[in-house]
Amino acid sequence: MTVTTTRQADSLVLDIGDGIGALILYAPEDALDAEIDVSRHGDGYRTHTIIRRRQAGGRTVSAGVYPSLGEGVYDVWSLGGAVMGTVVVQSGHVAALEVSSVR
Repeated sequence: MTVTTTRQADSLVLDIGDGIGALILYAPEDALDAEIDVSRHGDGYRTHTIIRRRQAGGRTVSAGVYPSLGEGVYDVWSLGGAVMGTVVVQSGHVAALEVSSVR
């Protein structure tokens, strides 16, 4: 799956397979350029991505992509430091979560 941004010719490669999945976080337009953290549930280590305008499936969306996450349960953190969602990432699959706000 290749997803490109509308700002530049930016391509993504999802590194999924044995024990590894990916996450697409759909967010509102006002979240563009925000850095959103995720962490494995119960683990303090966080990684982040930037919410960007992306072309996918013939439509434009505001989304962040985490291209390679170990399978497990992940917390998605708001800009205010609270958990705004939890998602299960499965081996070899792409999980998706849509949030109405990142604040």
